[in-house]
Amino acid sequence: MQGDALALLADALALSVDALALLVDALALLVDALALLVDALAVSADALALQGIAKFNSLRINEMLYLVCVRLSNVLLPINAVRLDERTNQIYVLAGEEIEVLIYPNGKVRFL
Repeated sequence: MQGDALALLADALALSVDALALLVDALALLVDALALLVDALAVSADALALQGIAKFNSLRINEMLYLVCVRLSNVLLPINAVRLDERTNQIYVLAGEEIEVLIYPNGKVRFL
């Protein structure tokens, strides 16, 4: 009789340990999800900051290039490439891993 009770207690303890392991795994997944959410919010904030450039669309191309680079730097994005298309006189800026900016000769800015 006492052996049966000890066996049941051992089984209950093993189930408790398994339940705790599942809880730890669930918490780890929650931490990962929260980290992804923080990253998504940071990207969203960066996009909003970059959209603030649109109000300067009446400026000339060289002034817009300066403002675009300043804004990209302000959100700590590296500017990986700046190229002038000599056929169209458009400036292409690649910042970070995925932000592409096209500046037209009239100063208009387009995020690709």
